[in-house]
Amino acid sequence: LTFKIIPDINAKITALSNDEVQVANGVPYDQIATVEGMPDLTFTQIDSLNYWFLWFENEHAPLDDVRVRTAMWEAIDLPTIIESLYGDTVAPMDSFCPSAAFGCLPAEGMPTYDPEHAKQLLAEAGYPDGFETDIIFNTAVAGTTKLVQAMISAWNEIGVTVEPRGLDAATWLAEFQALNWDMDVQPNQTITGD
Repeated sequence: LTFKIIPDINAKITALSNDEVQVANGVPYDQIATVEGMPDLTFTQIDSLNYWFLWFENEHAPLDDVRVRTAMWEAIDLPTIIESLYGDTVAPMDSFCPSAAFGCLPAEGMPTYDPEHAKQLLAEAGYPDGFETDIIFNTAVAGTTKLVQAMISAWNEIGVTVEPRGLDAATWLAEFQALNWDMDVQPNQTITGD
């Protein structure tokens, strides 16, 4: 077996159509129709153990305040973002693990979309006019850039200005390990379900 890493989705789809690769994963929603239309190819969609998560560096102000972190979550309309970017290929999590993982149960008290309450929480935390922060993400992970852009737009609506720092894999890892970030978006690093 030869495994090729093809981070560019257009190159991945081209390689699949030219029979340069026989198997490809991570076909984005907007490319499914193209792949399904390829002759002699089977497209399969299954429940996945993959997920993206938003990680706050809780040591950095103002993210050290639970009200601020909750406000950041409540500002994000996940169902609308998912529908717009991923269609029926993605679902919002209702737990701390993917629903396909054995034994995963829904969690209680997960934040829901409520931008007015988010603004109220920011005011209570001492940030009635919002604040500025940053977010890092690995640009080699397909789909992350557009997800981050959607989140930044949502945060802007509650007065929070977020500087996106899209980084290549090596730079992202170095910044991540050095804790040189306020927020990080990334997928899970293993897909074993453990």
